[in-house]
Parts: sequence; C-alpha cells; structure tokens
Amino acid sequence: MSDLITAWLRTVVPGLWASLLGVLVAHGLLPASLVDQATALGGTLTVAAIGLALAVWKYVWSTVEHHLPPWLTAILLGSNKTPTYSQASS
Repeated sequence: MSDLITAWLRTVVPGLWASLLGVLVAHGLLPASLVDQATALGGTLTVAAIGLALAVWKYVWSTVEHHLPPWLTAILLGSNKTPTYSQASS
C-alpha cells in the first residue's frame, strides 16, 4: 500500500470512529452521563466535542499502537504501518 493511502486511512478511520461515538451519544446508546453532557453542550458544542473525541482517539491509539497486535491497529487506525515521507530536495 502506498504511503499516501496509508496516511489517508490513518486520518479517515479515526474520524469514522469519532463519528460513531457521536452517533452513539446522540442516540443515547452510551452511558447516561455522556449523553447528559452532550445534551448540555447543545448542537454546535456537540460537534466540537466530536472533534475533541477524534483528537483524543488518535492520540491514545497512536501512542499505544506499538503495544497492540497489528490486526487491532489496522482496525482502530486504518493501517498498522506508519507512512514515511521523503524530504523534498532543495
């Protein structure tokens, strides 16, 4: 898989997980305390909370990915490979 696709997957897949979390909160499928907090935030702030959830999700799983089996990293982050970027020649 090319580095471009790997980087894209490692950006999009955590976003999908954060969106799923937002849907679960919106439909009351998570603990009541999370649903109450989301309701208290209102619509605009709920969207911001989903963005925060994405940042936290990406940070946590990127930090612990080296301790996880490759198949789990692929599910959680979209790929178990870290993309490499070549330096541009000047």
